[in-house]
This record gives sequence, C-alpha cells and structure tokens, in this order.
Amino acid sequence: MENFTVRREVFYNNRPFADNRNPTKAEVDEWHRIAINHLRALVGYTEEERKVQKDHCMFARALWGQERRFTTKWDSKYPGTVGTAYGPCQGSSNAHCGATFVPDAADQAPYLPEGHATCGTPQGAEGVSGNAKSNIPWSIKWSRVICNYIREEGITGHSGPFFLREKFGFSFWDNETGNNNSASTLRGKWTGKLLNHK
Repeated sequence: MENFTVRREVFYNNRPFADNRNPTKAEVDEWHRIAINHLRALVGYTEEERKVQKDHCMFARALWGQERRFTTKWDSKYPGTVGTAYGPCQGSSNAHCGATFVPDAADQAPYLPEGHATCGTPQGAEGVSGNAKSNIPWSIKWSRVICNYIREEGITGHSGPFFLREKFGFSFWDNETGNNNSASTLRGKWTGKLLNHK
C-alpha cells in the first residue's frame, strides 16, 4: 500500500496529463521519464548523472521494431531473414524480432523532429514485455512491466536498464485493438552511458 501511495503522490504532484482519460503521446513519454526517475530514487539513485533522459531515436527505434514485428509495412523495401533481430518477422515467435531494424534516412524523417539527425544503432539494450494490459490507465501501464521484471529477475537482467541506462524510448503495441482485455506489448530501447549499481 505504501508504494501505491508514493506512486499516486508522484502522479498527482506532477499532473502529467491534461486529460487523464486521453493523454497525448508526448505526455505519456514525459510521465515515463518522471516515473523511471522516481523508481531510481526509491533505491537511492538520485544524482543528476543517474536520471534517465528521453531520446527521440530510442522512441523511434522502439516503434520501428514494433512495426517490423507486428506488420509487413517495411518488408518489401527491407528484405531480410525471417525471425532475426533485423527481420522481417511475420511467422516468427522471436519477441525481439525487429530489434536492430532501422529504416533509411528518408523513411526515418516522418518519425523524427524536423532537422533531427538520422538514427543509427548505437550500443544499448532492449526489453520486450507483454505484461502491459490494454485496459489499464497510462499512468500505471509501464509499472506492470517493471514489477514483473523485478519479481522475476531482481534489479538486474531486463530490470537493469530501468536503473542504469542514461537514455530510453518506449513503444506500446496492441495487436488486438478490438479486445479490451488484450496484452499491450512494451518494447523498451535503452542507450547512452551504462552505470553500475551502487
């Protein structure tokens, strides 16, 4: 109950959504930055260099990975070996299929702010989870993912980047939009400095 209270207080102190029932993507992305930094603060990671930052390329790469995995949008222009990290992915059970997929500069442009540099594939980490239910509020959707990771792995493994990586980007994908109880897959991309646990 104490952790729930702390989380509610952080949400209501920041009031990240103008409309709690219909937040914008930008509001959700900023809330995730606030929430991850709160998670870090719970274990004493409060120094400025330990605060996570949003990264346009990581958000775009997470979405491209989801599009590559769940659709055929990119398949004709970008052929490859089905089921690999690059893809294509149709017919594959590899949850990380699409992890290294990055379209060319012209195809990236609509996903990035005007004038943003082309995204590459810098060193980093990826986590994919189907624990974010489609019918729960955006304010807590990500918490189902991190709570499951921590329960299963502690604060290493898939949980590690939530505590140790400098930059992040998330993409949620609901492959059953007509089913209010479906899983919403979170693909998290992480890059930048990798710190050690204290």
